[in-house]
Amino acid sequence: METRVDRPQTPRRRFGGGGVARLVRRAGWSTSDQVVSSLSSFALGVLVAREVSAAEFGAFALSFTVYGYLVIVTRVLVSQPLTVRFSDAAPSAARQAARQSTGAAIVVGLPPAAALALTGVLLGGTVGPTLVLTAVLLPGLLLQDAWRMVFFAAGRPRAAAAIDSAWAVVQVCLMLMLSTTDQGSAVAYLGVWGLSGWLAALLGALLAGLVPAPRATWQWLKAHWDLSRYFVTEYVLINGSTQLMLVLVAATGGLAVAGALRGAQVLTGPVGILVTSGMAFAIPELARRPWTVGRRLIRAGVGISGTVVVLATVWGALLLVLPEEVGRQLMGDTWTGVDAILVPTVLGLVMSASGLGPTCGILAAQRPKVLFWLQIIAAPAYLIGGLVGVLTGGAFGAAVGIALAHTLGAGFAWIRLVVVARQAAEAREHA
Repeated sequence: METRVDRPQTPRRRFGGGGVARLVRRAGWSTSDQVVSSLSSFALGVLVAREVSAAEFGAFALSFTVYGYLVIVTRVLVSQPLTVRFSDAAPSAARQAARQSTGAAIVVGLPPAAALALTGVLLGGTVGPTLVLTAVLLPGLLLQDAWRMVFFAAGRPRAAAAIDSAWAVVQVCLMLMLSTTDQGSAVAYLGVWGLSGWLAALLGALLAGLVPAPRATWQWLKAHWDLSRYFVTEYVLINGSTQLMLVLVAATGGLAVAGALRGAQVLTGPVGILVTSGMAFAIPELARRPWTVGRRLIRAGVGISGTVVVLATVWGALLLVLPEEVGRQLMGDTWTGVDAILVPTVLGLVMSASGLGPTCGILAAQRPKVLFWLQIIAAPAYLIGGLVGVLTGGAFGAAVGIALAHTLGAGFAWIRLVVVARQAAEAREHA
């Protein structure tokens, strides 16, 4: 099914234009937003871990993990079609789409919230209250993330950074106040975190000047199911293969091997922040430039990948020359295993980063089916690479297998981008 979107005859200053300086500023704000979000999550985990018992922290971590999974599923189901289809839409269409997508984010969160509440009541104990509270908080937290995507689609990453910064500041202040009392518990800290998120969602509505339209949820989901079904399936597929690979590696090679792989992932996490912010920025920027087809789309992909590859290479080089004393301070006893697999891990990191450009180009061209089939190839390659690698070479072999899987996925992505770019150019010529 094809959804028609009214587009302006000339580029609008709000959604594009302004030259390289404006583009660089938007990229900077997009990266800043992701950094703020990641650092606040890190600080949250550290503070709660220091203030509550191990059992209560486990309950808090479980609730936070559930939230993290649901927010990504909701984003790809509800918000990603907005950034792909409405970044270049006329103002009236963009505002209507923003109201519908944010309303849908609220409604989509209600069924899992009900399931969480029921599960929490049945479980009771330490975990039960945190799950019930997460259920209460979930719709507002999903709305906050939906506003972020609205701002990215509108070319306003500074507004997205503003609501994330507000969430972080209020959250830290309230948690520090709570830590001075004797009332600190997993439920209390979770409530403070969630309340801060709701306030950030309210700020998002004020900055957007819009009110969500929950009644249009079915209309929104139905109109964009041709895109979102691939987005959701792709996320579940790649996330599932990643988790299954780690489980199989742990079962086959031992927990030390799995710990080394996880430790390496932690150290390469900053590049993951760049990739996430790069996608949030690049997809709507390309989508609002429908004339970026053919060689222009390929050059855009090269520019996106080239930027991230350079940064990933610099970060990887820093990891490779990291003194052992510093590594042990960061990772403890896990550092020995991590240090042994850093070379293939860094190579895999660079190859994974090289695939960002074609991924963004394919999505901006509204070809989610192409990306879905690429993941059909990449997911089992990732699984097989890690498993065969650990069987033949332990942790080092697993890291090599994963790096090869990243190389395969990036290579196929570039091949498909060339085809998509040519098809988009031909379609534009005949339009």
